[in-house]
Amino acid sequence: MLPGDTVDQEIARKLESADLVLVLVTPSFIRSEYCYDIEMTRALERHAAGEARVIPVIVHPCDWHAAPFGRLRATPPDGKPISKFPNVHDAFLAVTQDIRATVAELQDAV
Repeated sequence: MLPGDTVDQEIARKLESADLVLVLVTPSFIRSEYCYDIEMTRALERHAAGEARVIPVIVHPCDWHAAPFGRLRATPPDGKPISKFPNVHDAFLAVTQDIRATVAELQDAV
């Protein structure tokens, strides 16, 4: 987004055109009415319709399994929060590999 853009409209526009939506899961994200109730809800609607793929990225420990996206396979594998890895670089590598595999699958489907 550029300075001066209307944030809500620009986020909605980008969300509608995205093929892949990364949900960066933290306690703050889950507490955010806007992110959680509006953005995440629309992303999951598009996911269910096969219009986009939603990938939960578990950044910090939180009760994400109870969330509407809790049924989705998260990254890092096993839903271990990035912040709990002894070396966060290992976590980011796993996230990167998962995203790369998903992008390859989406491209093959086209």
